[in-house]
Amino acid sequence: MIFNSYIFILLFLPLVLVIYYILNHMRAYSASKALLIVSSLLFIGYGDIHSLCFLLASALLTFVSGYFLMLSVVKNNVRFSKFLLAAALSLQVIILGYYKYTYFIIDNLNKYAGLSFSIDTILVPAGISFITFQQIAFLVDIYRGKITELSLGDYLFYISYFPKLLQGPITGYSVLVSQINEPQNKKINTENLSYGLWLFATGLVRKILLSDVLSKAVAWGYGMSVSDMTFADTLLVSVCFTLQIYFDFSGYSHMALGISKMLNLNLPDNFDTPYISTSIIEFWKKWHISLTSFLREYIYFPLGGSRKGKTRTYINTMLVFLISGLWHGASWNYVIWGGMHGLAQCLNRAFDRQWQKVHAIIRWALTFLFVDIAWIFFRASTVSQACSFVQKIFKPDKLGISEEFLNCFDLPEVEFLADSFPAFGTFIGRYPAFIMSVFLILCFILCLKVKDKVGSFKPTIAKCIVTVLLFCWSVVSLSTVVEFIYGDF
Repeated sequence: MIFNSYIFILLFLPLVLVIYYILNHMRAYSASKALLIVSSLLFIGYGDIHSLCFLLASALLTFVSGYFLMLSVVKNNVRFSKFLLAAALSLQVIILGYYKYTYFIIDNLNKYAGLSFSIDTILVPAGISFITFQQIAFLVDIYRGKITELSLGDYLFYISYFPKLLQGPITGYSVLVSQINEPQNKKINTENLSYGLWLFATGLVRKILLSDVLSKAVAWGYGMSVSDMTFADTLLVSVCFTLQIYFDFSGYSHMALGISKMLNLNLPDNFDTPYISTSIIEFWKKWHISLTSFLREYIYFPLGGSRKGKTRTYINTMLVFLISGLWHGASWNYVIWGGMHGLAQCLNRAFDRQWQKVHAIIRWALTFLFVDIAWIFFRASTVSQACSFVQKIFKPDKLGISEEFLNCFDLPEVEFLADSFPAFGTFIGRYPAFIMSVFLILCFILCLKVKDKVGSFKPTIAKCIVTVLLFCWSVVSLSTVVEFIYGDF
């Protein structure tokens, strides 16, 4: 089940909210928590029993590992605690590696070592990367003494909580469990409810009205042979994906935060208007914030961080970003994408003083260009296709825009206006690139000007009307269900 579906919007979410607050009103607090656990299991198990079974087995294994690790930590048995932690973490990595990287390893062995291994189909559980990282954080926090009490119910709620289950934000155990066990959070809070609806509606707009439209142009571009595309096509397709992945993932994050707000729970911010960044270092403070925080806290710092000299700092930075790339997917494309950002981070650190002397607009433009080029490797099917895209962009030939690309922006709203106002229909007939240009300019303005971070919110009649209009517009436009990009990770 996904957020942008009729069954979730019109049935699942309303029922969960109503029953949850009825149980809390009856002071059946354990039952209300159980409701969220069962609902989360239904959410992941809807049409995907394999992912449900994996979640339950993985959660039970991790909880048992965490329980014995906590006993060892309490007894101050340092050596055994280190052994248990290493064993538990190794098991997490092995399970993730089996499901996500077996084909990648075998394909490369067959290709570069002249072998001929084959393997049966492996069904990759939904959200395995996010689930694994949160379980790693859980185990490490126990070892560090940040978690001193455990209950199976609390852990099942933490690991299965449906708003963050498949795509984050990556959240700490103590942060979430302390909130669900807070009596004050059991009461209906009208301000949180209204803010949650606002966040959910704006997230739905980002996904359905913006990202899904851009996805058509991106799918067309990456489904074509680069040689059949013009320079303008390749440049615009790359920009479309840069915008698409932002609206897609930030839209999901807004919906996840909105659902949680309605339940009086706070998830961490995942975005902070990243495309206004004037350096790669700043970009990673604003993009996928919860992943950046996890990588810093549980990989970069244990490696030594920046405490062991410049050379070690650069090595650690590269390792973290290569791991980040590989975490996103089992492909050399992702490794190259991660390596590009790691190298850019190192250069940014090394020449930060000189970089700061460059005019802010130039720094922004170069940062955005780099991010856009790096996203090509992230999205392309192969390294060869990505290189062809980049070569086409830096060696321009034809400047025209293909009609097929422009047709990706044939919107029902535009057709309605063209039928209602013949003069407008005549105008867009003469200037076929007009709608595409307006749409992309609007997307740029939104991603540069609209704030992502959750702050204070005061309900007003105007906001209520806008929320209802945005929600209805999105639901009416939900003709087909398009998966979220990060749903594959």
